[in-house]
Amino acid sequence: MPTEKNTEEEITFTAKKVGVKKTDGKKIIRRKTWPSRQNQKKPISNSRSVSKIKNQELNKRLNSIYQDADGKIPNMREIRVKKSHPVVRSFFTLLIVGGLMAAAAWAGFFYLSNHKSDKNRQMDLAIDGPTEVEFGATTTYKINFKNNEKIGQKNVVISVNYPAGFVFLESSAPATNPGNTEWSIGDIGASKKDSLTIIGKNFNEPGQENSWRVFINYTPENFNSEMQEISTLTTKINESPFKISIKGPEKTLVGNDTEYIFTIDNLDKNQNTLMELVPGLPEGFLISSSFPKLDKDNKWLIDKNNPEIINEFKLTGKFSNASESVLAEKATIKAAIFVPYEDKTYLLAKNETQTEVGQNKYSLNLAVNGVLTNLGTRPDEILNITAQLKNTGEETIHDAKMILKLDAPSLNNKSSLNWSALTDELNGDIIGAQLSDTERRGQITWNKKQLNTLAEIKPGEEVSIDIQIPIQSAKNFDISELKNFIITAVTEATFMDDQDQEKTISGNKIEITINSDLAIETRSKNITEDGIGKKQITWILTNSTHPLKNVSVSADLMGNTQFINPDPQTIPAGEIKFDEEKNKVIWTIPEMPLEMDTVALTFEVVILKKDPTQKTVVSKASLSAEDAVTNQIIYLMGEEVEM
Repeated sequence: MPTEKNTEEEITFTAKKVGVKKTDGKKIIRRKTWPSRQNQKKPISNSRSVSKIKNQELNKRLNSIYQDADGKIPNMREIRVKKSHPVVRSFFTLLIVGGLMAAAAWAGFFYLSNHKSDKNRQMDLAIDGPTEVEFGATTTYKINFKNNEKIGQKNVVISVNYPAGFVFLESSAPATNPGNTEWSIGDIGASKKDSLTIIGKNFNEPGQENSWRVFINYTPENFNSEMQEISTLTTKINESPFKISIKGPEKTLVGNDTEYIFTIDNLDKNQNTLMELVPGLPEGFLISSSFPKLDKDNKWLIDKNNPEIINEFKLTGKFSNASESVLAEKATIKAAIFVPYEDKTYLLAKNETQTEVGQNKYSLNLAVNGVLTNLGTRPDEILNITAQLKNTGEETIHDAKMILKLDAPSLNNKSSLNWSALTDELNGDIIGAQLSDTERRGQITWNKKQLNTLAEIKPGEEVSIDIQIPIQSAKNFDISELKNFIITAVTEATFMDDQDQEKTISGNKIEITINSDLAIETRSKNITEDGIGKKQITWILTNSTHPLKNVSVSADLMGNTQFINPDPQTIPAGEIKFDEEKNKVIWTIPEMPLEMDTVALTFEVVILKKDPTQKTVVSKASLSAEDAVTNQIIYLMGEEVEM
């Protein structure tokens, strides 16, 4: 059968092998098949019937090999193998080889650009400056860069990551971003060099290492992609000769006076003129006195320009029964010295000491509105205050006195607490004192004259005193004009022990924050439209003291009811949504400035089916808002809507 070279090939068969071989430029495919009848040898010893059976079995096996899915045997003489055209094959081969060469070229380019030696860099980049500096010292760093190529570099930009504590002051060229970390250099000619000088102060923690990281980005004139070089410089703040030590007792008891002395060494060797000494006190430690007096933020200011500057600071206080974590472990007293610069402070030195605190024979606890910890309040709200003294020892104590101190913000020497509305059934002795222009103290003392059980308290016995005092009303007292909004409540007790020694113990301190006078009112009425009974509900919010943020009011619909979305034009502020899954109405207001002193939202609820046992249509409204001045969250509950 004639064929064309390289396009069609002759197929022959043999009964022994299956394979492919080339002969005279032709490919011969050998396949297993049956022998032709004329080449068969006649059996010598077998009968014709046996031969027929064997041939049938052989044909059956061969058919099972060559039959297709439809049970047909292909014509083996017409099978052809067709090869692809040589031009197409050459094209795809060239495409694959070219792709591999391009990938190899780019890989080599990036590898060499990242592993080239300094001599082969297109741009040189280096940082020149001191590696060891003094805390707060002004230092100068110079960034040098050079074009090593015979062509120019375009769009050159320098970016700097400063080490921690570095404060930028100025640079030889203006930065292009507000953070003073990026400079646009422009174009650099062939073989040209330039530099950038940066001046700043170093305020990193002494002894710690940090790094400058400088990047230079550029585009060669004969290239379209941006290139980058990087340079680093490790710097370290020298250990300061400026040290701080803390002296205090190894052991103390709850309620006992405990003194700590903070001493600063080598104060004259520090070049910073203004510093802050900040004591770090554990939970439950109540300060009773300090020398010099701590400022309102509980820190000492150290001014080296002050001729009366001292290097020793004293702090006296007591551990209260509320310091449970301190009783379980040793109390840690810390001290740190910070250097203020612009609007930040930087750590210069620190130290700490520990004191083992043991339980006392006596306990004194203070609670406000049922809690022993800090809380918030509002104008007109009543503070329910309880002081409790308990003898947990084994001996009787005598002639006890209990003292409650309430230090509150004041305006024109008038306290933000309404002392004229105080409720004290024991009529304790009251003393008022103006502590500063913005703070006034009210102190109540009870002794055995007001409460005879204070004359003698046996082991296991306790004495409790309750008072009520409201916050001033916003109508009579301008809370918004206060400079601070925290009331501090502390209680003390003095008594004679079984050795006729006077003892003084302190209770826990509670801070009460005066938040805005936000209030909610719920109104409702029955209406009928087109024969359908509805409840018309109005939530009214009032606020006049502090601006508010993130205001949210929500309530649940009860029973078989349907919420009716109000007209968007009637929503005074924010947005209202209905959560069908939870059957909850949610009203949110992002901001509520003082100008928005009253907002009212009205919506309707359809009662689809009345339930005789159902008494409530809408649950109590839950109101939350963030006071934008005190940053505390206010939580209030409104009234429910009845059927």
